[in-house]
Amino acid sequence: MPHETIRALKCFAGGQAYCLDIDQVLAIERSSRMRPNPAPAGPNGWIVRWGKRIPVYGLAERLGADARTENAEAIVVIDRANPWGMAV
Repeated sequence: MPHETIRALKCFAGGQAYCLDIDQVLAIERSSRMRPNPAPAGPNGWIVRWGKRIPVYGLAERLGADARTENAEAIVVIDRANPWGMAV
């Protein structure tokens, strides 16, 4: 039986672990690069990368939590066609 290597990026949100396929990760950015969104709806903020304004959402929100992610340490940028960031 051949072995398949799986490479994953392990993140934590809301006290739970979540893994992303490393092949989907385009970049990992410092959270300090994010410009916050002052509006109560929409993304947590944006980062500028590759000349694009990329929306950033919180991993906890994406997993069903109510509050925005305020204390993220990093932003993982995924999706080559329409990049978006995830605060983790």
